[in-house]
Amino acid sequence: MRFGVEHRRYYINSPFQDTPGSYTFNADQTALSNFQGNTGFAFASFLLGSVRNASVTIHGITQGVRSRTTALYAQDDWKVSNRLTLNLGLRWDIPTGYTNPNNFMSGLDPNAPNPGADGYKGAMVFLGDCAQCNGKTRWADIYYGEWAPRIGFAYSVTDKIVVRGGYGVNYAPPLLDGWGFGWFNGFDGDNFIAQKRGRSGGGQDRHTGGTPHTPSTRPPPNYDPTQLNGGSIPYYPPETRKMPRRRTGISGSRWRCPGRPASR
Repeated sequence: MRFGVEHRRYYINSPFQDTPGSYTFNADQTALSNFQGNTGFAFASFLLGSVRNASVTIHGITQGVRSRTTALYAQDDWKVSNRLTLNLGLRWDIPTGYTNPNNFMSGLDPNAPNPGADGYKGAMVFLGDCAQCNGKTRWADIYYGEWAPRIGFAYSVTDKIVVRGGYGVNYAPPLLDGWGFGWFNGFDGDNFIAQKRGRSGGGQDRHTGGTPHTPSTRPPPNYDPTQLNGGSIPYYPPETRKMPRRRTGISGSRWRCPGRPASR
């Protein structure tokens, strides 16, 4: 008998650096009053430093995802007769769900009442133990159903011909292609500053509304379960832990020297 255990740890960290922001220049800031549609030039507004609006993305965390899988296996060669040898084995993979070291993740709970939609089911929730959190540390329970049997045989048809074959089940590792998920809503945000349009009655507005470096009125984290209402909320289905399965079969035959064991 041969047996063993395998443990794999998958992780990724995606640090972000806040940028100076995004600035938009418009013709309104250099247009004549009451003639914004026919006068003014956005590049002239840029030369004067008259910003139409500005925004900057605020990253409250370093995005990080963790996942693990543990596998146990056992196998044996059974010499049924002088001509037939069987190779029998069984592997058991146990993948875990995606999680974050500090529970900085959010996602859709289709059964959670949404306070911004008259209590209808479907709201954004967060990992952890906060008031708006779901009390969990991962998005799905551990799946224990990945049993992977495999069987092989070697049969000596004659003293010179050996026929071999095999069949096995394999499971993919618990990876997400490209790690391209959006489960960090609420832990970053935007600081948007709008500039007024040119005033009627003479004169033009200059940039007086601040810059993206102005402190945000709602710094992250934001645990509001309604913040993505009317938009798109990332969803992690519980059955996602069931990894793709592949069945593989092989067969063949070859000549061998007389007296050589059929199982080798």
